[in-house]
Amino acid sequence: MKEVPEVLFVCVHNAGRSQMAAALLDHHAQGRVRVRSGGSAPGERINPAVAEALAEIGLDLSKEFPKPVTDEAVRAADVVITMACGDACPSTPGSATRTGFSRIRRASRSSRSDRSATRSTAGCGLC
Repeated sequence: MKEVPEVLFVCVHNAGRSQMAAALLDHHAQGRVRVRSGGSAPGERINPAVAEALAEIGLDLSKEFPKPVTDEAVRAADVVITMACGDACPSTPGSATRTGFSRIRRASRSSRSDRSATRSTAGCGLC
């Protein structure tokens, strides 16, 4: 059994949502979780709006860059969280738990207006 669990956030370009999620979990976990992120079709750079938003709360993404999601990273992860990218995300062989972030968001919302807001932000362009 691993001493530190591993979480992998995956989105298509690994330039926005998955980078934000990874940075936030890494910050709040304070070393208790190993955090990775990757993309099925990595972009060229981190979305500047994402870097700016995280900088506003003191998180620096200047050393980060979009990375491809690898089979090794998927196999090493205890939990793989996809960021509403559907078929573009890899399957998770082995024992990793795979969940989609959009399903988590939908489950936490109850009103019709909240559900429609979730649908409209799933393809928010931050990926």
